[in-house]
Amino acid sequence: MKKSLLMSFATLCVSVFAGQAHAVNCSGIAAWNSGTVYKDAGAKVQTGGKAYTNKWWTQGENPANSGDWGVWRLDGNCDGNNSSSVVSSSTPSSSSSIVSSSKPSSSSSSVIGGSCTSPQYSAGTAYSAGQLVQNAGNEYSCTVAGWCSSSAAWAYAPGTGTYWDSAWTLVKSCSAVSSSSSSVVSSVKPSSSSSSSFSSVNNGLPKHALVGYWHNFNNGSGIFRVADVDNTWDVIVIAFADDSGNGNVAFNLDPALNKAQFIADVAAKRAQGKKVVLSFGGQNGTVTLNNSTNLANFVNSTKAIINEYGFDGIDIDLESGANVSWGAPVIGNLITAIKQLNSAYPNFYVSMAPEHPYVQGGLVASSGIWGAYLPLIDGVRNELDLLHVQLYNNGGLSTPY
Repeated sequence: MKKSLLMSFATLCVSVFAGQAHAVNCSGIAAWNSGTVYKDAGAKVQTGGKAYTNKWWTQGENPANSGDWGVWRLDGNCDGNNSSSVVSSSTPSSSSSIVSSSKPSSSSSSVIGGSCTSPQYSAGTAYSAGQLVQNAGNEYSCTVAGWCSSSAAWAYAPGTGTYWDSAWTLVKSCSAVSSSSSSVVSSVKPSSSSSSSFSSVNNGLPKHALVGYWHNFNNGSGIFRVADVDNTWDVIVIAFADDSGNGNVAFNLDPALNKAQFIADVAAKRAQGKKVVLSFGGQNGTVTLNNSTNLANFVNSTKAIINEYGFDGIDIDLESGANVSWGAPVIGNLITAIKQLNSAYPNFYVSMAPEHPYVQGGLVASSGIWGAYLPLIDGVRNELDLLHVQLYNNGGLSTPY
């Protein structure tokens, strides 16, 4: 009996002290803002009475919707000192409401689902087909359970996600009921006139571009010049760059080719309106992007290659050998690197060729490699020219396509 009591008391003490350890003084922590770019990992924000720290580059991803594998890590509950609940969007319009401080006021009110009794949507929750939730002032019914349950709120949050109508069906509007409250909840109502956060890309490519990989090695088909590539091809991807360590990358032209002739061939193809880009990765390819030093070396060495060979940009074909997985530092650092390179060159071209588990695999799970490219794609959505997922090459995995 005493042993049981002691164990219970010990458990209680651990629970109490654990709760105390998770209290965070939020007085010096800025409120999260959907329009702010949190460029470097380690940025602290507060929202909804909780404190969070980002793991990699992010913008517009609500910390409250970030699961265990998401961009935001929950640090704990604010201890009540000058905390803010939610913040306003950086681009308010007639279709969205502005949110403010959590300090109680008789004039502040919250918008709740007066006629809706369904639970509030929460990204990453397991939902079944037909289940009702409410979000952004409306009630929705789940139509595709896998997408409804996704932790990617930016994509599938009902009413606000980019592809929400692929997962949910609008049921009705929840009547607004005003009541005195200590916080104000943002309500964004989608409409046909709402603008997209994606910027249009004018990369000079035709609507249906033909993209091919030029092998910088003898894979049994022989070595031929870039000049011999048929003009039908719109984008010629040079495969591949090499990892030189500590973030540095190199391009080692196959010895069967002449360097000066190769550079001239690239220039000639570009003069014809073709894109010639350097790819990073492949089955065995790697890059080292674990810290700020690696990042600086990667950007500088990539610039040197582009300047020497005259490439239009880069292609990202990194696979498991490069440790592209949820939460890995390579994701945030690669986002920063691409943005820096894009700023350094006018009309810089960026493409990606991930295997399908890294993209559509996110519908199955959000851990390891499954969906790991999604935060990368989202992070450079304004810089990305072309995304061509490898539905033909799945490393031995069966494919439904």
